[in-house]
Order: sequence, then structure tokens, then C-alpha cells
Amino acid sequence: MFRVAAAAAACDRGARVRGVDMSWSLKLSDDAARAAAAAMEETGRGWPLRRFAMRKANIHDEGAMSLAGAIRRAGEAVARYERERDAERRQYARRASVNWDHRSRAAAGTNKNRKRDDDAREKDPDAPLCELRWLDLGSNHIGDAGAAALGDALGPGVPIARVNVRDNQVGVLGCRAFGRAVARCSTTLTRLDLAHSGFGDAGAVALADGLKTTRAPCALKVLQLGFNSVGAVGAKALVEALTTGWMDALRHLDLACNVLGPEGFAALAPLLEYEPARVTGDVSYSPTADDDDDDDDDDDDDDRRGGLYSLDVAVNQGAADGERSGVSALMKALEKNDSLRVLNARGNDLTPRCAGDVAEMLMENVALRRLNVGYNKIYDEGAWELMEALSENSTLRGLDVQRNEISDEGGRHVESLLRANATLTEVDMRSNQLSPELVTRFEKTHGERVNARWQQEPPKKEKNIQAYSPGPMEAVGGRVAAKRAERAAKKEARRAAANAANAANGATADAATTAR
Repeated sequence: MFRVAAAAAACDRGARVRGVDMSWSLKLSDDAARAAAAAMEETGRGWPLRRFAMRKANIHDEGAMSLAGAIRRAGEAVARYERERDAERRQYARRASVNWDHRSRAAAGTNKNRKRDDDAREKDPDAPLCELRWLDLGSNHIGDAGAAALGDALGPGVPIARVNVRDNQVGVLGCRAFGRAVARCSTTLTRLDLAHSGFGDAGAVALADGLKTTRAPCALKVLQLGFNSVGAVGAKALVEALTTGWMDALRHLDLACNVLGPEGFAALAPLLEYEPARVTGDVSYSPTADDDDDDDDDDDDDDRRGGLYSLDVAVNQGAADGERSGVSALMKALEKNDSLRVLNARGNDLTPRCAGDVAEMLMENVALRRLNVGYNKIYDEGAWELMEALSENSTLRGLDVQRNEISDEGGRHVESLLRANATLTEVDMRSNQLSPELVTRFEKTHGERVNARWQQEPPKKEKNIQAYSPGPMEAVGGRVAAKRAERAAKKEARRAAANAANAANGATADAATTAR
């Protein structure tokens, strides 16, 4: 089958066969990978397929190295061919410049001949090919050596756009090789998936070292590093690499299910404080139909500044043992961030005090559209914190507070918010501890704006109030009153600062008018 597909794809650049997908076939193993590599090269054209997938096909290092060798040789042949063409063009340009001085009709004819010659080369049946755009070898048994070979195979002659090697045993060598591949394929590689590899901080540091080798703007938009035991050291190294000025096209960073902890959360703060240049037109990569770009950017984000669009730090022990310094640092960085639209902080042991840090961010941030703080420990007090802040926020559209042991007391704060805030169109309150009566009221009053199905048992008082508040919200009058007074003071300070700024601008304008 591989030989038939390769031969059909190599017939010409308009071949109907664009890809081969042999995923989920455990019987294939390394023999099939070797056969596929051989079939590509037997065509005499290099690598004619645009998409190649052997996910979960029982491939080991040997099979990965065979594929890597075929890809590398195809890319090198294309790069060599292009260099030779460039040399011929430069030589022709030198000759043409001499003839052009005479403004002869013959020179014009030579230019026409050159165009015909270029067209002929495009259709040259002997010209080498390397059309690989997508490579999917996820969920195999590829070790560090095989991963390093694959990363090293990706160079300027390979127009790779997406690489998936998740759920393998990628280590330090593989991470460094793929980081360098991003640098070498700076104009084409937009997505790299290294999730579920378990390479830890050492792998993250190696990946960062590879990324730092670039000296040109990179097209990388999606970097998936979930389930890799990356901690604060790896997070810090990645942030340093992503804020060099060459990675400004990055939109989605997935660090879910690692071990960042409070220190790792704090290490990510500089990434949200970083202000890259506007990326529109800065990266030379132009998506093709084969890339099937499915970014879910909002309609009003067409001309947004560069910077992350979404950050996933779910299940990272961000507030382990009640330590909120990392959450506080991350939220502080988000207050003035104007690029992030989606934040997933699900399952990080966030307490009501952490919810207060999130609330402070929501009072300042005007860019965030979706926030997930589900599966935490924010309880009723945290729900109040969030709803109080969202009464001033007119940009957030979706809020997920699943499984936070919120009772009817917290649910009533959500009700009050929904009556006052028309921007918030989706609130997920599943698996909390709302009464059937309140769930029914949500359905009748707010319809699809609130998803409150599948509630847990009625709240256990000792859990919902713990050490964070001395009783139900009505009994926390002193604490709530103090927080409201604090928020009111901050509102007044912001209004005063805005009025002072407007007055200063007006005075400057008046002075300029007088001077004229």
C-alpha cells in the first residue's frame, strides 16, 4: 500500500494522493515504518506525501530512525536543488544586467525565455520532492534516540507545519532536537505536540535551549507540553526562550497536568507581562489549505497585539497547601495583559483567598473572555469574590466554577450577577451543591446561560466554611463588609486616576491650541 500511495503521489505536484494514515494498527510495528520510508525513496522523488500518520502503530526507535532518514534525505535534496536554482538565477541576473545596458530586444526575449525556463523547472519530473506538512507519530514507543533523529530530520527543505510525537518516551536529546527544528523550520512549523512524554524539567530546559538557537521570527503558534512533570525550573527556562522576541507568534501554550506549583505559577508571570510587537505580517509563513488552521480567535481579535491567546495550567498544584503567592503573581501579571483570551486554572487547589486574587485581576483585565476555575476549593466565599468582581467586568463571556462545593448561598450571588451582567453568557456550575429548587430556578430564569445539572450531595457545613470563614455568608458580615469597603476604595482611586489623566490630557491639548 505504501508503494502504491507513494508512486501515485509522486506522479506530479497535482497528485490526488496527499496523505497516508495507518494509525491504530498495532501489528504494523517497525517493519511497516521501514517499508514506508523505503517506498518514499523508491519513487526517486524524495517524500511526495503531505500528511503521514502512524499513531499508535507500535513504532520504536528503529522505525522512527528509518522515517527520519527518508525525510532528512528528501529535505536535503530539495534544499540542494533550490540552492542550484538560486545560483543559476544569480548567474543569469549578472549576464542579463550586461545585456540590459544595451536595451536590446534580445535581452527582453531572454527574460521571457527565463520565465518559460522557471515554469519548466516547476514541472520538472526529475526535481526532488519533500511535501511533508503533517507528521503524526503519537502514542508509540519512540525513545529519546528516535525522537532526536526525527527532530534533526526537520530542516529548511522540509515544509513541515505540524508535528505530533505525544505519548512517546521523548527525553532531553529529543526535546533539544525539536526545539532546534522549530528554529530551522521557522517559517513553516506552527504546531508542536510533545505532551505525555514525562521528560521533566531537564527536557523543558533542553527544549528551551533548542528554541533559543533561532535568529529569525518563528511561526510556532501552538506548543503542547502537558503531562510532562515540568516544574518551576522548566517553566522559567521556557519563559526565557519564549520572550526572546523570536517567538511572538505563539498563541496557545499547554502546560496542563505538570508540577508547576506556586513557584512555577510565579515563573510564568513574566510571559504574561511580556509585550511583543504586533505580529500581523511579521512572520513570513502563509497557511495553506493543508494546514486547516482552526484557531478559535474572537472576531474582534484580528488586529490584536502579539502574545498568548490561551494558557492552560490546569492540575498543577498552583496553590498547594494554601500557598497563594504563585496565583497572586500570575493574576497580577494578567491585570494589564491585553492578549490572553482563555485561562484554564482548573484543579489547582485554589482557596477563597486565591479566588480573591482572581477577582482583583477581573476588576482590571479587559481582554480575558473565558476563565476556568473549576475543581478547586473556592466555596461560597470564593464565589462571592468572583461575582462581586464580575459586576464591574464587561468582557468575560464564559466562567467555569464546576465542583467547588458551592451551595445555594454562593448560587444566589451568581443569580444577582446574571441579572446585572449581560456580557457573561455561559456559567458552568455542575457538580456543586445547589438545591433542586435553585437549579430549577436557574433553568427557568436563565436558560442556557447556566449549566447547573448533576449536583452533588447537600453541602457539609464544615467543608464549605472550613478555616476560610466563620460561618455562612450572612454570618461573615465583618469580612464581607471589609472587602466591599476595600473594593469601593479601589474603584474610587481608579476613577480619580482616570479623571486626573483626562484633565492632564485636556490641559495639554489646550496648551497646544494656545501655542498655535
